[in-house]
Amino acid sequence: MRPRSIVLSFVTLVVVGVAIHPSAPPVEAATVTASYESGRRGVIINGYGTTAMGTFRLDDGSESLLALCIEADVAHSTGPEAYRSVGPMVTSPNLDALLWWLDQLGHVDDDTAVAASALAWYYAGARRSNGPPVWADGSRSFAPITPEAPEPWDALAPFSLSHPVGLIVPGTHLDAVERRVAELHRMVTTLSGTWTVEVVVAPDERTASARLLVDGLPLADRPLTIVVTGATETEQTGRTDATGTFVVDLPPDHDGLRIRASVSAPGPHREWDGDGPVQRLATPTSVEVTGEAVVAPPPGHVVVRKQSADPTIGVEGATFQLRDATGDVVAAATSDTDGIATFPPVDRAAHPGPYTVVETAAPAGLVVSADAPTVDDLSTDPDAPTVVTITNEPATASLSIRKALDLDGVGPDDRSGFEFEIRRRTDGWRRTATTGADGSTGPIAVPLGTYDICEVTVPAWAAALLDTGCREVDVGLDALDTDLAIEYVNAVPEPTIDTRAGDALDGDQTLTQDHGSPSQVVDRVELGRLVPHTTYRVRGELVDAVEGTPLGAVGWVEFVAVDASAVVEVVIDAEGLAPGRVVVVEEVYVGDTLLARHDDLADADQTVTFEPPPDTTVATTTTTTTSTTVPPATTTTVAPPSTTSPTVPTPPPPSTLPPTGTDAVAAALRLGDVGFVLGVALLAISGLVPARRGAQRDEAER
Repeated sequence: MRPRSIVLSFVTLVVVGVAIHPSAPPVEAATVTASYESGRRGVIINGYGTTAMGTFRLDDGSESLLALCIEADVAHSTGPEAYRSVGPMVTSPNLDALLWWLDQLGHVDDDTAVAASALAWYYAGARRSNGPPVWADGSRSFAPITPEAPEPWDALAPFSLSHPVGLIVPGTHLDAVERRVAELHRMVTTLSGTWTVEVVVAPDERTASARLLVDGLPLADRPLTIVVTGATETEQTGRTDATGTFVVDLPPDHDGLRIRASVSAPGPHREWDGDGPVQRLATPTSVEVTGEAVVAPPPGHVVVRKQSADPTIGVEGATFQLRDATGDVVAAATSDTDGIATFPPVDRAAHPGPYTVVETAAPAGLVVSADAPTVDDLSTDPDAPTVVTITNEPATASLSIRKALDLDGVGPDDRSGFEFEIRRRTDGWRRTATTGADGSTGPIAVPLGTYDICEVTVPAWAAALLDTGCREVDVGLDALDTDLAIEYVNAVPEPTIDTRAGDALDGDQTLTQDHGSPSQVVDRVELGRLVPHTTYRVRGELVDAVEGTPLGAVGWVEFVAVDASAVVEVVIDAEGLAPGRVVVVEEVYVGDTLLARHDDLADADQTVTFEPPPDTTVATTTTTTTSTTVPPATTTTVAPPSTTSPTVPTPPPPSTLPPTGTDAVAAALRLGDVGFVLGVALLAISGLVPARRGAQRDEAER
């Protein structure tokens, strides 16, 4: 502390902006008045003269606090707003205890006020105006002194120039005040220790005692309050005996009690700074020191009954927490195979209700319940515990179904209207779902189980599609909380083919080769089991009726099915064919994929006969393999393999389609060009790789 001249002035002063409360912050716009209360003027302490020593009183009109000056180098201010609450400059448990004890007295006599003022300077380390501490011996080079050393103040040698230690006023030795200094110092040293209150309940639970201790030693003759809380609440206040103890009776036939003892103890002092260089006052505060004991009531008993909203899912393995009114976890329990979770007995005093049951983990396949049931109290009968029922909903996977066909390019783009039933095998649990335009259903929440997904309704255009059977889906624990996408594939049916071939001119099945008019076979093809909105291609080819050898005469027709059946005519150019019986072989395609073939050589409706013209000699043509004459490559065009989508655009009329595959071979045979035949045959072989069911459309048609 800086050197200070401690000057006491007994004047009234007014301060604005501070409200005096022992432990509360200042209140703005309160008026505080400081006034001298008790003490003596002209006191000399340890050879240092003062104007006065004693106690002050701070008053804001509603509350009054005792105060001691701990430092000043000017007269105390009387100006407005002169004093305000400030942070502590001095840290001293003894000063705290001294102020608290004086405040407990109510009235302080003059000798006690002077003694307390002297001790306040000692505890605060106050200095004289010339620098040395107030508590120092000027005859020994201002060596420090205390209320106990080098000699106790209740046994001081008389004050003199050679022994300037003690308290005097001119002409009077204040021996009683010196003894009071020693007495107060010893008392506040005791009071400045650590306060504790111990509460003990007698074994018979008829009485409870509270014992007050400071630094472990009993403190007698202090007021102490005991509150007993049970079915009702009682409060008793008494003074501690020589052992620091206060005893109260407890109510009989209780269901548990809480005993709380409390006592007022010294708190950290507050400081007030006045207007001017240094003028500081200190006021007391108090704190409440408490102790508690509990007489435990009978323990509480509670169980949880776990239930499943899905009877196929077990209830074993759910874990629960029991929480008390403060939210602390009291106990935990796990459900057995019957769904019963039993908590251990609950100390209802240590953990008062109401109680909350919280599920922390659900059985496999169930979802943790969001409900947290609350019960006000627990049964004390272990044979009839409190029962809390919690029901869990099943955990689910998100299942969706996508409609697909085993062949692209079939049906319309709009795949809405396929309805499916999702049925669980164990209990018949079921849901239905219908596809949208993209061919997919929305998500369906499905719990644990094995399911059959069956198609129950199809749109009209899909009536001919083949249902390949229900799908089995197993939703296990690893599938929960995931998305399952199931593809339900229908097979495109093989169209039925019924035909009748005939002469394009008169419709009969006999054609006379007449070089004056074209020779054409018209194959009338009746198709069934078609899928509407699908583009089909029908190929007709003439083959030898005996050997089945292709004759190189081919016709094509392409159409979009409107219904499940259709009739089309395939026109085949037969110009130049030798007389004999031929059969029309039909093939039905979607894109490059062969769906159906009709090649019955014994079918009379597919058979036509070529006859020579009247009075015409039929010559036999011999083909030689020694010829090396090869027609120019530009006389036959072979289209490259298709790299486009299987959906084939509408081709030119059948009569303009170039020969492909074996059609080109037969054409070459009619030209009698062996070399060309070999070349085209190689191309034909490489172009007849099956795309579906072992066949692929001719390369020239791609």
